[in-house]
Amino acid sequence: MEDAGYGFGPLFQKNLETESIPGKRTARCIVDLTEPPSTYPQSLYTMHPVCIDGCLQTSAITLWSGNRSSVNAVLIPSIIDDVLICVNDGVTSTGMSLSSSTYVGLGRQEETKNYKTDIAVYSQASGRMLLQVSGLRYHKLEGKENSYAGHKFGLLSWKPDITFLTQDGLSKYLNALANIQDPWKQVQEVIELIIHKNPNLKVREMNMIPNDINSIWLEGRVSGTTTRAGCRKHVFSSIDARALLSTQEKYKPDATSEFNMVDITQSHSGNQSKSGDFDLIIARFVSAFQYLWVIWLIDHQISPCNLAEMIKNCRSMLREGGYFLLVEQPLAGKFISKKARLG
Repeated sequence: MEDAGYGFGPLFQKNLETESIPGKRTARCIVDLTEPPSTYPQSLYTMHPVCIDGCLQTSAITLWSGNRSSVNAVLIPSIIDDVLICVNDGVTSTGMSLSSSTYVGLGRQEETKNYKTDIAVYSQASGRMLLQVSGLRYHKLEGKENSYAGHKFGLLSWKPDITFLTQDGLSKYLNALANIQDPWKQVQEVIELIIHKNPNLKVREMNMIPNDINSIWLEGRVSGTTTRAGCRKHVFSSIDARALLSTQEKYKPDATSEFNMVDITQSHSGNQSKSGDFDLIIARFVSAFQYLWVIWLIDHQISPCNLAEMIKNCRSMLREGGYFLLVEQPLAGKFISKKARLG
């Protein structure tokens, strides 16, 4: 509805649940009938005007035959044949709206504005009728030519669901891809699988490697990967102040990222971010153990102690169902790809 040009604010979003069948001009909805909060005293209404507006909004489902992708115009109520508002029982907070649309008999039938709607709203608590609207007709507002001009990204892509991939399945998938023998590209492909599951990620990336100015997430964006355009937030942290400045300068065109200096191996560092705020956490460190771990909802710790503290801090910043990508590499700077494990 917003893409088509409607602008319902938070107080006017009263439609809680809808049920319809594509192609049918009938629907039923659960509508919130509670009065909106107000700084000033309000008049006593049999039904608050905002609630009435919410009931009228349910007609949109039948106007476009239950197909939300068909919404292509802004229609506003213009004529109503009959309105009946019944006395409320005082305990009703939600109502069941039954609506249907029929052709008015004039104009082209493919034009949505040439249909009228009948709406009946009943109390979910008592079953009593609360509102009845008959013969609701509409005017069409002239809006932007392309109703989806504000649509920011869209891509048709088929990939495995990472939540169902076992260790063996992940290894086979990476090995089957052409030109993915490079461990760096393997890490990027694992991130692409996570993005495929949730395109609107909040990402926290922490580089625990001194003198390293590379960002795994931003390198994927620089290389032209369009799937990362839907990222809601990206925060890059480093333990090296000089390297952090160089990283910020290197990826300067990416204005959506935040840069800060954090040592995630310290016990207090996990408190610098809102708990459970991130969908994906990427952590890079140097260790003698030459493995690459992909850990989802970690339930165990890895020694040494500073690494265990880092994992603990990262887990505290991860939302439920989020992903933790732990990348271990030698001091030389090359990724190790001897083993990939999904746990």
